[in-house]
Amino acid sequence: MENSLAESYSKKVKAKEIWDSLGKLYEDDENISKIFIVEKYHKWLFEDEMAMLPKVKEFLKLRQKLDDEKMPLVDKFVVGGIVSKLSAGWSNFYARMHQKKLDISLEDLLQEIHVEDKIRSQQKMDSLSKQLVKANLVLTREFKGKQVASHHKKKDSTNLKVNGPSFK
Repeated sequence: MENSLAESYSKKVKAKEIWDSLGKLYEDDENISKIFIVEKYHKWLFEDEMAMLPKVKEFLKLRQKLDDEKMPLVDKFVVGGIVSKLSAGWSNFYARMHQKKLDISLEDLLQEIHVEDKIRSQQKMDSLSKQLVKANLVLTREFKGKQVASHHKKKDSTNLKVNGPSFK
């Protein structure tokens, strides 16, 4: 045992006093842990980088930690929290959920997010394939243009004269 701990606990005469002071010390750590979980729950934000469902499931792990700490949350509160924490890219989804007045179960919300993720993933793939086709088309045109330009000589435009009054 460290000297500082030994000194602080050697002043206690009864084992009950030592036990109570240790209990209070660890209880404070437990309360700090609960506060940290609650703070993390409140500050949680979903970013728009990748699929939303894995992030929501990670968020639900926080909810489970709160349940484990005997601080359960009602499903409707969790549903409202998830919808309100969605990123700006999900504003249409947010609006649809508010039209439903958030009267949706957690399981239904997870299903809706799963479907939305699939739609967004498909749209992203379609967009990328269109960009790839456009890139190939541009490269083909540039390549053909270079072949045509090498067969035909262009007129030299450096010796052009300007007709009209000159200003000084």
